Amino acid sequence: MLESWSPTLFSLAGGLFVVFAAFWAAFAFTDLSSEIVQNAVGPAGWTAAFVGLLGLYPALADQNPRIASAGAVFAVFGLVGGTFATGGNLLLLIGVLSELPAWLAPLQLPLLIGIVFGFLTVGLASLRTSVMPRRVGVLLLIPAAVFVVNIVRVGTLGSTTPIWAPFVLGSGQALALLGIGYSLRAVAFPADSAASSVDSTVG
Repeated sequence: MLESWSPTLFSLAGGLFVVFAAFWAAFAFTDLSSEIVQNAVGPAGWTAAFVGLLGLYPALADQNPRIASAGAVFAVFGLVGGTFATGGNLLLLIGVLSELPAWLAPLQLPLLIGIVFGFLTVGLASLRTSVMPRRVGVLLLIPAAVFVVNIVRVGTLGSTTPIWAPFVLGSGQALALLGIGYSLRAVAFPADSAASSVDSTVG
């Protein structure tokens, strides 16, 4: 059931990152700024993507159970962190909280683990099986790679240096996630069409 929703979930995640990148573009190139919205939209996008990763597990586990299982564990870590981060920032956005509670900060770590190791392991599992086209595996590696680049950038230059970097990196995440959703849908569509053709012939 969850497997059939993976293309939609990745597309949703990509759409949320389009919004995320748009807010960063507004911050970089205009006087507008809405950090609270960005902080809610980004984790929400990752949360949807983690559920999408879990949807890929059954197909990948048939041929590469060890790596697929590791990917599922990392995705669950990310899902937990992403859910708390999204919830906390949404409560902050609507005014229920005046500031994020201190205990929420450590829960960022599972989110980071899920992004880097979840996408990395699921991408590797995809590349080492014949279940999905190679492009799906490559696209699954991109979010982890872009996120690592962003961690290095923030650690060395700061969160908004250069000022356009969050927009560019957010756009990269959006394109990768939308590409995953599109590719998975393209894989599923011929299979569905073939099944329909067989049913029509038999009928």
